[in-house]
Amino acid sequence: MAIRRIMQSVGLVPGLGLGGNGREALLNRVPNYNRAARVGPFVVLIDFERDQGCVGAFVRRVLPAPSELMRLRVAVRSIESWFMADADSLARYLNVPVDRIPAQPDTIAQPKLQMVNLARRSRSSVIRREMVPREGSGRSVGPAYTSRMQEFARFHWNIERAADTSPSLLRSLRALKTLAECT
Repeated sequence: MAIRRIMQSVGLVPGLGLGGNGREALLNRVPNYNRAARVGPFVVLIDFERDQGCVGAFVRRVLPAPSELMRLRVAVRSIESWFMADADSLARYLNVPVDRIPAQPDTIAQPKLQMVNLARRSRSSVIRREMVPREGSGRSVGPAYTSRMQEFARFHWNIERAADTSPSLLRSLRALKTLAECT
């Protein structure tokens, strides 16, 4: 949902969403997507997560020769950091004080864990129940974590405000605007 919103915000029309099989499967398909970008625009969004080194080196390793209409964008460290970059909206959505939202979300080592910890402090029992894993479950997120993040991205997230706080999101928006200008 986040990539669709981002694409729409720069004037691109999202097509089929092809994710959902995990990060490694997505990385393995990047060469195929790059070939597809020879005939039409293609956007891939991936989390940097715990990769070592800098994002630029990671992108060059994954996509050494990008097609003109290919854009591989990287959320530093994960899409949750881009959501936290819109602190006002996220604080309202999670029902937490805005000063609990990190001021520099791109620097957080584990944004998903940070998001769960924010939900843990929510004044809403529904947010806590749906986003925080039950103790002893062995899970890192609650049962409705993903659907809650999708709902936030779709209805509450202010991308422009988030880009003011997240340098990696701002770079992605600029790159996608150049793609929109090519099509």
